[in-house]
Amino acid sequence: MDRVTTSQDALYERDLHAWCEQQAALLRVQGRPSANDGLDYENLAEEIETLGRSQKNALRSHMVILLLHLLKWRHQPDRRGTSWANSIANARAEIDYALTDSPSLLAVVGESVDRAYPIAVRDTESETGLHRRTFAPTCPFTVAQLLDASFLPEDLAEKP
Repeated sequence: MDRVTTSQDALYERDLHAWCEQQAALLRVQGRPSANDGLDYENLAEEIETLGRSQKNALRSHMVILLLHLLKWRHQPDRRGTSWANSIANARAEIDYALTDSPSLLAVVGESVDRAYPIAVRDTESETGLHRRTFAPTCPFTVAQLLDASFLPEDLAEKP
């Protein structure tokens, strides 16, 4: 038997994050249609919300990796190599996949950057031995630069 496609099916296919938020809200608002249906609506809603949060967490995690390697690229030009370039490209690809699967995450990219940057600074400091004061207090890259597959930061030593 063929299944009828609904607008919820379409949203699920277009934007998993938005679908999770919508479904969790609907489960909570509409409540239990029947006390005897055996479904645990509150925990179902919680699990669906968790799935949506995992989408945001994955975005932030890939953003940390991207920022880490962009900071190393900027601050240690003599150590650049294909490994860093590949890590930058892979992180951007994962971010692109996440945003393609869940376009509603575009609304939280800036928040992801803000949350990822201090972690990336900590990790860069740890990996490179550079002091925390070496790095800008806030992310020196725009969201557009971070998402631009061709962007690599200039050397700070090249600035006049």
